[in-house]
Amino acid sequence: MSSPPFAWSTYSFKRDGDLFYYKQIVGASTAGVNASNVGWKGNELVAFRIHLPSKIAYHNAGAGNPQRGNILSWEQPLSERLRGTPLTLDARIGAQSILYRTLALFGATFVAVAVLFGLLLWWVLRRGAKPAQV
Repeated sequence: MSSPPFAWSTYSFKRDGDLFYYKQIVGASTAGVNASNVGWKGNELVAFRIHLPSKIAYHNAGAGNPQRGNILSWEQPLSERLRGTPLTLDARIGAQSILYRTLALFGATFVAVAVLFGLLLWWVLRRGAKPAQV
């Protein structure tokens, strides 16, 4: 089964042990529209960007990636894209989501603040006002 808006690309997503494998092969456009007379020179870049939900173990996106944490970007000259030159997006990510680590970090921070607040409160109450000596 295929969907016309995504027919120009094939996708693969599978798990192998502690890694998820994502692979996408971007092929020629299936729209059949010639967009060659719109003022493009052909030296423009076409970019594909994905935000992955986990730590990146491997990618073929080239130097300068990941750009920010878990964001990968693949680039291809427009002239190659118009010719239908395939572009392979390949990435392997950890099975544990970044969300779990983020929640654990926020939880640990909350516990640390609560403990420090409790210690401060205990210290203030312990010092308390000294009874006046007559």
